[in-house]
Amino acid sequence: MKNLCFVLLAVLFFGFAHAQEVENGEQQTVRLNAQQFEIWIETQAKPNNLNQQVVTNLEKVILNRLQAEKFTTDDAVIAVVSAWIRFESRQPNPEVGKLPVTYSESKRVIQEIIKLLYGHPLLLARLLQKNAYLLALLEDKQQEKLAHDEALKALNQVRIEVDRQYVSENLKMGDTLMWLGDKKQADTFYFTAFAYPWPIVPDEWDWAFRNMHMAGARGLVEARRHDLAALKSTYFTPTTAAEVGAKLQDAIKEAEKENAPK
Repeated sequence: MKNLCFVLLAVLFFGFAHAQEVENGEQQTVRLNAQQFEIWIETQAKPNNLNQQVVTNLEKVILNRLQAEKFTTDDAVIAVVSAWIRFESRQPNPEVGKLPVTYSESKRVIQEIIKLLYGHPLLLARLLQKNAYLLALLEDKQQEKLAHDEALKALNQVRIEVDRQYVSENLKMGDTLMWLGDKKQADTFYFTAFAYPWPIVPDEWDWAFRNMHMAGARGLVEARRHDLAALKSTYFTPTTAAEVGAKLQDAIKEAEKENAPK
């Protein structure tokens, strides 16, 4: 009886010790910096290394990091989702003897991660794309259409913000080059800002892009001032001309006087 009790206590002890070791290992992984963690993910998520325990552990660790608000790269998160998808794609369906037709765990993991996201618009868009990809594999066209719509909306928000910063930076570069006296190079950057198709942006962004478009138009006039041929080749739409057209015409008249025979 004593021997049996000893054996049971030993099993419990070593089971507890193993559980503690696993938990400590997970905590250490959560504490890794972003670069170290991404390297760890790459090691764990190798295609030939995937099994139920590995993908479950990957999911647990990534969710713990997100809950702890530990900085984690988008690629590391996507790698975990991709590992689940790859793992599920290899599991036979006992009912039909074919590849699985649900990807239920992969879809669940995507939704669990999305719940924890804050301030990661591009990662959200990439996860929504993964969800649409799964529905495409399942040939559920109606749900796939809705998923693509969600992904496009998320991507559009990212695109508009990046475009806003890009156009703004072109204007600043144009202003800097003008100050340095490089009008030819300034013209290129002003034109990039001017040519952005601002009428197609969502209404809430319309005013900001319109203002940058007009600033680009004014910059073009200044960069081309004294260059009669360049000024005469500058075309403004009626909307732009209503605000900047007079400035362009004044510059053209000034250049014509400068080029008039003496």
